[in-house]
Amino acid sequence: MRSRYEAFKTFDFDFLESTATDKRPFDEDVRDVLRTIHWVRLNVIRAHDDVVEFEAFYIQAERPMVHHETSWFIQQDGQWLYDKGDYEIRVLEIGRNDPCLCGSGKKFKKCCARN
Repeated sequence: MRSRYEAFKTFDFDFLESTATDKRPFDEDVRDVLRTIHWVRLNVIRAHDDVVEFEAFYIQAERPMVHHETSWFIQQDGQWLYDKGDYEIRVLEIGRNDPCLCGSGKKFKKCCARN
């Protein structure tokens, strides 16, 4: 899961497209949208066998967001590949003086709100 999160952060679409299915989920329009996102923190809630539940926090268009997902993986040739996921995306209400969602301990306005 952490490797997928890092691939989103670094726009490594080749890695992200290595799923358990043959479909290519990221057309150029989706890639353009993903390039506008500043990922700030991954919180793995639970990981058991082939299921991972997580929250990924990010900033998009100056709005703090959270992507909450339960993902299923399939093991093929000794490698775990993403199969599918159920997710919800929410806008977070964070004031400029609230702690930053990245966990730095700084105020949001002095940290990720400036990126």
